Amino acid sequence: MNSHPMHRHATLSPSKRSRWTKTACPGSAQAEVGYPNKSSPAAERGTLLHEIAAELITTGVRTADNWGATEAAWEVPVANPLDEDEVRCLQVYLDTIFGDMDMDGGDTYVERRVEHSDRHYGTADFIQIAPPLLRVNDLKTGSGVFVPEDNLQGQAYAVMASKMLNTLDDIEEVELVITQPRYAGEAPVRRHRVDRKTFDEWVERLNEDIEAATAPDAPLKAGRWCDFCLHRPDCSAVADMAREAVADDFDDDLAARDLTDRLAQADILEGWIKDVRAMAFDRANAGDTIPGYKLVAKRATRKWKHDAQAAAVLKNHGIEPIIEKVITPAQAEKKLGSDGRQITRDLVTTGTTGLLLVPDTDRRPPAKVDASSDFSDL
Repeated sequence: MNSHPMHRHATLSPSKRSRWTKTACPGSAQAEVGYPNKSSPAAERGTLLHEIAAELITTGVRTADNWGATEAAWEVPVANPLDEDEVRCLQVYLDTIFGDMDMDGGDTYVERRVEHSDRHYGTADFIQIAPPLLRVNDLKTGSGVFVPEDNLQGQAYAVMASKMLNTLDDIEEVELVITQPRYAGEAPVRRHRVDRKTFDEWVERLNEDIEAATAPDAPLKAGRWCDFCLHRPDCSAVADMAREAVADDFDDDLAARDLTDRLAQADILEGWIKDVRAMAFDRANAGDTIPGYKLVAKRATRKWKHDAQAAAVLKNHGIEPIIEKVITPAQAEKKLGSDGRQITRDLVTTGTTGLLLVPDTDRRPPAKVDASSDFSDL
């Protein structure tokens, strides 16, 4: 078994390939160069889970409960240790990795840097080369975004992993595995296996995407892939879309297809507006002058100087200052651990607060709308 330390992201990052692919926005990869990388507590937590998982696998430890004995565990804040859901996530991943190793053997690589060129490279979570099979497993620790098992990032990792071989003559099948235990409503482990012909098509498509993204005149194009793009607040393509949207006439008789197009534009522009506001605030907060704008204090909020003192005074005036409230089902289930849902099943009722209009690619089932209720009083 082989391991390799994690590396910084490439200009043509595999994780962003769905954005810089030739059918999306090839110019976005070069446009993002020079922007500072953004992180989040969730992303940093995910990195920790990857590091712990890598150490457990490379040392042959099959039980996630032993995470505290890893060197990576020293990076976990004492006040925020791994909870049962995170340990369960690791265990599913360990079971998947060791299960595949037991079944197919071969050479394995953990957190291995793979590369196509000096601009397109990345770190694959797990690679298994067991001719006639090449397998790549990608651990996703998030719960908010569903990752399909057949995805452009995984295809890129598989293509780059194949370059580790002296020859592809022995490879007949390639399997992409997504391990995403924390995404509710879907199988925690999802597999996509293809034959050599399909894999060769992946290689050709990746080469075409790289050629398009590295061209000196690689175009910028606004679309649903703009989310999380570092260049979005400065992007001329999004700004042009905003100007066109403002210039367009709008009336109540807009055709359904036109309304679909407007909604797609709105999704893109809402993110752009948020990015522009955030950029302007950060610059003003750093001392820059934004013509026509200024920083002001937010509305003042009142709070007790000392809670205990305030509570004592209020009690003297006949007021009970402490209001007890039962924790939410989600909070209770997190504290209860793996048996939480079973314990609370008969105690919880589920109701919706209304309807949302979302793209039809959303994985939630469509709501049933009773149009007759609009005419009940007529």
